[in-house]
Amino acid sequence: MPEELNYDITLAEFRPVILTCLLTMFGCWALQEIMERGMGMSPNIVKQSDLDRKAKRKDNPIKHVRVNKMMSKSLDLRGRYRIQTRGTIYFIKALHQLIMFIVSLAVFTVDTQWFVDHFILLKAESTNYVPYQHVSASLVGYYTW
Repeated sequence: MPEELNYDITLAEFRPVILTCLLTMFGCWALQEIMERGMGMSPNIVKQSDLDRKAKRKDNPIKHVRVNKMMSKSLDLRGRYRIQTRGTIYFIKALHQLIMFIVSLAVFTVDTQWFVDHFILLKAESTNYVPYQHVSASLVGYYTW
């Protein structure tokens, strides 16, 4: 029979979990600011008439207007202005998910007893596992950003 794990968390162990949440929020915000302001990845706002004018210069104008509308979102109700999607958000989202995937795999493989307790035996106290709390705090920080 495998040994029982102690899932009690002290306040000293929980403080870094809160720091993980705050650092995730700050890191996502800082990375977005650096990419949009420093690297020139800020979204552009374009008039629909400018899109139509550019499309008329192409071989198949209807096809190009349709692609432009699919790649952008209208800012007003009449569709006069269009904004490009924010590529920085998608980059930060993919980076965060990749990091969370790697950390989750590491947590699952390093401590198999916790994995069994949490996902197979469904022990409620296994949610107090400190690495699991860091993963959860990172998710909270990401979605708060």
